[in-house]
Amino acid sequence: MNKNIAPLYRKFKASGLNANQSLQSAKTVYAFQQLEAEGLVRMRAEPETDCYLDVHGEPEAYTAKNGKRVSAEQAKKELIEILDRYGCWWTTSEYLDENGEWQQADSCGMHTGYENVLCPFQNCYVVDEMAAAVRAAGKRIFPI
Repeated sequence: MNKNIAPLYRKFKASGLNANQSLQSAKTVYAFQQLEAEGLVRMRAEPETDCYLDVHGEPEAYTAKNGKRVSAEQAKKELIEILDRYGCWWTTSEYLDENGEWQQADSCGMHTGYENVLCPFQNCYVVDEMAAAVRAAGKRIFPI
């Protein structure tokens, strides 16, 4: 395995991904970082303009992993605490086109619960967005 990809691979494995997902994610992040260093791709995050509850509706009651029943009211309280703590974000990956203008490669909204919404080790959607920017920039994911 490439010495540049190996540390990323280990970090993705430690985050709970399987070997194949970790390898693909590591290759993607490495390729993105190389293009980012050249000023050809970037990631951005902006506060979400829509209300999370308006989009997803009121949370329902659920059973926690420990078997404890959580009421709809408690679930809503927990969700509001998460939204207050971390906010709700829209993320996008962009690439520099042949005219030197930023173009959107991919985006996703309604991210919440992440200390760093743009961290690919916390937010799996970021890896997909990075891959779209790498493809849009006309580059291939670096082989191992």
